[in-house]
Amino acid sequence: MMYEGRYFLLIVDDEQDFLYSARKHFERRGFQVETAGDGLEALEKFEQHPDVDLVITDIRMPRMGGEELIQILRKKRPFLPILGVTGQPDLIEKLAFLDQGAYYFFDKPVERWEPVDRLVDNAIRLHHQEAELHRKRNDEREIAKMLRSFLRRSPISHRAPSPERRFEVEVFVGALDALGPSGDYVEWFERDGDELLFCAGDASGHENLVPSFLACLTNIVLHRCHHRGRPSVEEIVRALDAAVYELAETQAMGRQRYLTFFLGAIDLLSGTLTYVNAGHPEALLQRCGPPPTFERLAIGTSPIGFMHLRSHHIEVGQTQLHDGDIVLLYTDGATELLGDGEHRKGLDHLQTRIQEAAHVEPEAMVKHIAEILDHRLAGEAAPDDTTWMALRIRERKATPLALD
Repeated sequence: MMYEGRYFLLIVDDEQDFLYSARKHFERRGFQVETAGDGLEALEKFEQHPDVDLVITDIRMPRMGGEELIQILRKKRPFLPILGVTGQPDLIEKLAFLDQGAYYFFDKPVERWEPVDRLVDNAIRLHHQEAELHRKRNDEREIAKMLRSFLRRSPISHRAPSPERRFEVEVFVGALDALGPSGDYVEWFERDGDELLFCAGDASGHENLVPSFLACLTNIVLHRCHHRGRPSVEEIVRALDAAVYELAETQAMGRQRYLTFFLGAIDLLSGTLTYVNAGHPEALLQRCGPPPTFERLAIGTSPIGFMHLRSHHIEVGQTQLHDGDIVLLYTDGATELLGDGEHRKGLDHLQTRIQEAAHVEPEAMVKHIAEILDHRLAGEAAPDDTTWMALRIRERKATPLALD
């Protein structure tokens, strides 16, 4: 295969005979070729030609050897194809076992270039595939971030409140972004001016855009249910389960796709909270003190799309909220991080830390959770996407009568 100058090779070796023969061979194949006598010179050449397409490097060299060079180049260009070469056959198995970041190792002297050519061609082909995959992953991350940003800013509808409305709800949201596309989301909106509907969800998987797509699907189902009357939380969960289950049967989605989902409705006339928990971590309910006390809204139903809920019982919970009470929803990234992978341990830790801080303002609670998680991460990237939402119910003050 001739490359006609389209690809740039950097060949690194302290043996001039090998550099000469390798350069002549690959130039005949149409490559642009640059050479270096050791790792330090190779780094200088790399800075001069950052668009290098492939590196062939010896392992044992003066000043800087191939192992160190490969590690440095990997940090500069993670997907740069690298082939290792050595005149010491005993190093090949050792280096391959240690996986120093090269695609393959071959030995010298090179008696036939055809096997090396196949390695070079495959490395370049693999490089382009990985680069394209990396580009798509970056696009997916950006799309996922935009989706999460929008979902976290969900507006309250502008319907006029019912004259009999007794309560208002304040909503605050926080989040940590992991490296991959996110399946976390929250949503809230008013229905008919006298009810607040809210939810938190977490879709399975992180390797592609399917989790973000499930978040969008949830919003679609929620709002379609909203515009078709006033279905109960149980009816909404069944409608969402039917949509996810149908899509999970398709080859593109995969049968293992599902989402955990907490859906609540606060009656703003009476302060009653009605909720369904489909495999999601239980919500925390902080009762206004003094002192503040906590309850866990721990009823449970199978995750949505995991098994068809049409023929299964869905448990519905209900509790009375009072002025100053705060409902805290979160995804399992928070509790697993705080509990080293154990949800129950992490939930105990989260509850203890919130109680110790004695935060009653939901905005302060949301910021405090972010501080707890950031401290636990100690500068590292979050292993899982994490979202949390605090809702505080407040009793409306009566409007004073105007005096003539």
